[in-house]
Amino acid sequence: MQSLIIWTVKLVIVCSIGAIILFLSPSSSLSKSVKTIVVLCILVTFISPILKVDFEGLSYNSFSGESESFSDVTEKMLEYAELEAEELVESFVRECDCQAKKIKASADINEENSIYISNIKIYISLDFKDSQQIINEKIRNVFDLDGEYIWEKE
Repeated sequence: MQSLIIWTVKLVIVCSIGAIILFLSPSSSLSKSVKTIVVLCILVTFISPILKVDFEGLSYNSFSGESESFSDVTEKMLEYAELEAEELVESFVRECDCQAKKIKASADINEENSIYISNIKIYISLDFKDSQQIINEKIRNVFDLDGEYIWEKE
């Protein structure tokens, strides 16, 4: 709400200054240029929240008053990588006509700042132990690691 008030005040100030400039400008061939500049300034002020750009600080998300830090974005990327890995491993398990109770992937960042899957835990029933080799082969081909199995009795 605070951002909306600030945006409204900025718009009123820009419109007022624009009206004063237009009132004081001479009615010559220069007036078209002055009108164009004033209208562009008003337009940019009007659409700045839509663009989510604060032209004073040149930072994103100024309208919401929030900005994500690098660590927040990195954390979201790690969570996304883990979720994608879990879904992929779940599809491997389903291809073997198995059903895992839970799949937990862990993602990390290496020295080259690349995200990689560091660990995959598969909580699965002992009934599907014979499918472990096939599932592990698929995991190894994609993630270059072996899945860690937590065998559970029914």
